[in-house]
Amino acid sequence: MIIYYYGTGKGKTTAGLGALIRAKLNDKKILLIQFLKNNTVESKSLNGFCFGDSSFISGTPEKKHFGMAKDAFDFFMQKKKDYDVIMLDELGIALYYKLLEKKIVLDTISEFQGAGYPVLIVTGRPKIPELEKIADLVSEIKEQKHPYNEGKSALKGIDY
Repeated sequence: MIIYYYGTGKGKTTAGLGALIRAKLNDKKILLIQFLKNNTVESKSLNGFCFGDSSFISGTPEKKHFGMAKDAFDFFMQKKKDYDVIMLDELGIALYYKLLEKKIVLDTISEFQGAGYPVLIVTGRPKIPELEKIADLVSEIKEQKHPYNEGKSALKGIDY
């Protein structure tokens, strides 16, 4: 099964993590892979793996972003058969910025289509129509109101 969370609203990673934690609590073997993130509290808590640094992509990606995305996807390729539930957090961003070849990624993750285990959870802000098409469950998370827009800071423990 492929679950895809995308959109402008807060909560895509949180939704995916909730499913991952629920699977772990039900004795499923889980794996968290975070694209373009570094040293997150959730990766530490869930023995996940971050493939990123503290930089953000604004405009044109740097060479290092391509390398980080490739490393994350290569790691997924090595581990994909060893887990019941895998979360590819921010894979949508990697595809949006063309850090990975979309056809190769989609062909690979399409192996997860269909009801039951193994389950693949994919997140990312931009809508990737080809990913939406192959996913079994798709949720668009839309922003209605956000404290950032009023100049309020992120809350440790809630936002990161």
